[in-house]
Amino acid sequence: MRKSAELAGIPNNQLLIALEPEAASIYCQDLPIEKLQGADKGYCMTEEGTRYMVVDNGGGTSDITIHQKVSKGLKEICRASGGDCGGISVDNSFYQIFVKLLGAPLLTIMKQEDPSAYLDIFRELEAIKRTVDKTNQDYVTMAIPRAFLDKICKKHLHEDFAAVIEASPYKYRMIVRYDKLRMEADLIKNLFKEPSQKIIQLITDALNMLNNKYTDLVSVILLVGGFSDSKIIQDEIKAKFPKKRVIVPEDAGLAVLKGAVLFGHRPEQIVSRIVRYTYGVQYRPRFNSSIHDPARRVVTHGIQRCIDAFDIFVSIDSEVELGSKIRKEFATSREFQEFVSFPVFQTIQQSPKYTDEDSCTHIGTLRLAIPNPSRYFRDLDVEFIFGHTELKVIGYGMQTGRECETALDLI
Repeated sequence: MRKSAELAGIPNNQLLIALEPEAASIYCQDLPIEKLQGADKGYCMTEEGTRYMVVDNGGGTSDITIHQKVSKGLKEICRASGGDCGGISVDNSFYQIFVKLLGAPLLTIMKQEDPSAYLDIFRELEAIKRTVDKTNQDYVTMAIPRAFLDKICKKHLHEDFAAVIEASPYKYRMIVRYDKLRMEADLIKNLFKEPSQKIIQLITDALNMLNNKYTDLVSVILLVGGFSDSKIIQDEIKAKFPKKRVIVPEDAGLAVLKGAVLFGHRPEQIVSRIVRYTYGVQYRPRFNSSIHDPARRVVTHGIQRCIDAFDIFVSIDSEVELGSKIRKEFATSREFQEFVSFPVFQTIQQSPKYTDEDSCTHIGTLRLAIPNPSRYFRDLDVEFIFGHTELKVIGYGMQTGRECETALDLI
C-alpha cells in the first residue's frame, strides 16, 4: 500500500494507514444517537467503560474488532479478525445464476461487447442487496437491459432472453416482463445464506476469544460497511444474537471513509491494540545444550550457534499501548560487516522456539546498515515500536549512539 501511494505521488512521511473497523468506530463515536439505528434512548457510545463489537461488512471481507471506551479514546480488547464473506460473495453467487442461464463464454462476450449493460445488471443487484429482507414472500423485481440481452441471446443462442429462461433450470423461478426480470424472493434470499452464516461464525469466534467477564459486557454489535446496509444481514445477526443490541449507523457504507478522515486528524484516539500474531526474527544464538535441539548446532568462526531460532519481540494477544517500545540487542558476526539482516516471522503460537515450525510464516526482512564498518564486532540496539497500525523499527549503534539506516521490507 505504501509503495502504491508513493507511486501516486503521496510523500511517505505524510501517509497514515487506517484500519477499517477502527476508522468506523471513531466515526460512530461522533454520531448523535438519532443517527444510530437500533440505539435506545439514553444509550451513549462515548460513556467511559462502554464496550462494543465493530463488524465491518465491506465488499470483499468482513472484519471484526472489539473496543472499550476509555478516558483518552478507545482501546482494543480482542485481537482483530475477519474473513472473505463480504458483499461480493452475493455478486459471485448471482453471477453463477447467469452462468447457468447464458453460459460463461456468453457472459464474457457480453462484458466485451457492452460493458455498461453488464454493469447495469450488477448495479441493480446492489439496490436489491440493500432492500430485500426476510419478509419478501413472492418476487423480487430488477431492471435489465432487455434489448441487449435479446440481441446477444438471438445472435449466439438463436432465441430471445425470455425463451432462454423458459429452457433453463429457472423456468419456474424467473419471468421477464418488458425490461424487468422478476425472480422468486427465495432465489435471491438464498444468495445471502452462506455469507451471513460466515459472518455469524466470525462474531461467535470473536466473542469466544474474550474472557468470560467481557463476553456478557459486550452487549452491542455495531454494523458498518456497505454490506451492513443489507436488511437480511441485519436480521440474521439480530436473530442469532437476540441478547445483543445491533446498531447500524446512518450511511453505514461511508462510516469507514468518514472515520478515516477523523483518524488522520486524531490517530492517538486508539490508545492500545491487541497483537494478532507472535512476531520475531530468525537469529543464531550461542548454542545451549539444555535449550536447543542438537540437530541445529553449527560452528561459526569457532563459536557454537543454534540455527533458525525464533527471537520473540511480541506475543500474540499482548496489549500494546500507542508508542510501546521493545528493545533488542544484536551484533555483527564478521569483520567489516556493512549491514545486518534478519528474516522476520509471524505465528499464532504463544512461544515458538524455531522459525521453521509449521505455523510460522516468513513475512519480510529487517535490514540494518552499519555506519563506518570496521574490523571490530559492533553491537546494535534496535527499538520495535508497537501500538500503531504499522510496526516501526529504529536501530542504533551502541558504541556511537548514532541511528542506523533501518528498513523493514515486507513480502
